[in-house]
Amino acid sequence: MTGNLGLYTRSLFKVSERDKELFEIYLLKTKLSFYCPKGNAPLKADLHGYTHIDERPYINPLSAIDYSPDPEDGDPLYFSQTFLRRACHLRPVGWLRKPAAELVFSASALTRNLRDCPPQHLMVPENTKAWVINQCRESASTLAKVEITEIDGMYRIDFDDTDEEITPIIDPHVSVIDVGGRPIYAHNPSPDRLVFYIAASEDTMISFNFLIKLVRQASEAEKEDIIRSASMEANAIINSIRLDINHRSPVGISTQNY
Repeated sequence: MTGNLGLYTRSLFKVSERDKELFEIYLLKTKLSFYCPKGNAPLKADLHGYTHIDERPYINPLSAIDYSPDPEDGDPLYFSQTFLRRACHLRPVGWLRKPAAELVFSASALTRNLRDCPPQHLMVPENTKAWVINQCRESASTLAKVEITEIDGMYRIDFDDTDEEITPIIDPHVSVIDVGGRPIYAHNPSPDRLVFYIAASEDTMISFNFLIKLVRQASEAEKEDIIRSASMEANAIINSIRLDINHRSPVGISTQNY
């Protein structure tokens, strides 16, 4: 997908407006809301074995199990918890058209390990962008050492444990867009992927990941149209994001750490 978001004015492949909803979730004392597809496409399990994920109405990012290890000592740098994973069909404009592609998207809370990480207030734009650039660099370096093979719906992961040096990603390109007065950082790691980051608190970032998958043969020109349309759908989701910091949760939803 292209990183030039907002440049497209015409979408040839769309998700039906009837298949969209308002998604609201509480992350400790932050209320996050945005409009997104309900997820009308079947979804294969991810590397953890999960298919569709919907953790509403509340998650505690500090209780996450998955983490990103420090390359120096293996201790967690930050904890991650995916609270949404869906897939939707992109169909050509018109009635009774078969899907041309799937847009797989997920959202996760990434929380710094307060014990091992130096103080870094993530609501400060300079700190946020530095964190995002470092995260993009680390992800690219990790993917360069990993080969993922799908076999009969299962995934095999092979790690390159040789001592050969891999050229580091010096400066991954990160775009900044303004949504509701808050900066959101966009990264385009490959033509079929888009990743967005937004700070939700001084210790927690939220990441949105989008992946486009073709479900039928397409010409090169049609592929370009599909990618553009998928970028517009992703952009619509991101532009609908609203964050309410220090929000008082409804009765019945505790925001105390546990």
